[in-house]
Amino acid sequence: MKRKNLYNYKKALNVPYMVQKLTKKFSLENPIKVTKIAVFALTLLSLFTIFKPLMIMLGVIPGLDLACYALIPISVTMMYDSVEPDGLKIYHYLWDSVSYILQYKLIPKRIYQDNKYRAEVDEKIQFEKMG
Repeated sequence: MKRKNLYNYKKALNVPYMVQKLTKKFSLENPIKVTKIAVFALTLLSLFTIFKPLMIMLGVIPGLDLACYALIPISVTMMYDSVEPDGLKIYHYLWDSVSYILQYKLIPKRIYQDNKYRAEVDEKIQFEKMG
C-alpha cells in the first residue's frame, strides 16, 4: 500500500505580514512585522490623545515628556512581541479575557445544558411536608 505524505501548513500560514520595501527607491535592511508598526502607532496615538493630560504634567521636567513619547511606545512594542500569556498571542488573550468578563461576569446568567438562563428566580419554591 502506498503511503501518502501529509503536510502541515500551520507554520506557513502563521507567518506574520512583514514590510521591507517602502518605496521604489527606499527599502529597509531587515523586514519589520506589520503588527509591530501598528502597536507602535496605536500606543503613540493614545499618548497624544488619551494620556495627553499626563504627558503635559510630565512636561514640567524638561525632556521627560519627549523621552516618554519615545520610550513608552518602544517598550510596549517590545513587550507585545515577547509576552505570551497562556501560550496565546497577547491580542487573542485580551480578546478572550474581555469576552469572558462580558459574557459571564458582568451579566448574571447561569448555564444549564448549554443554555444561558438568568440568575434570578421569578417564582418562589415551596416544599411540602411529607407524612
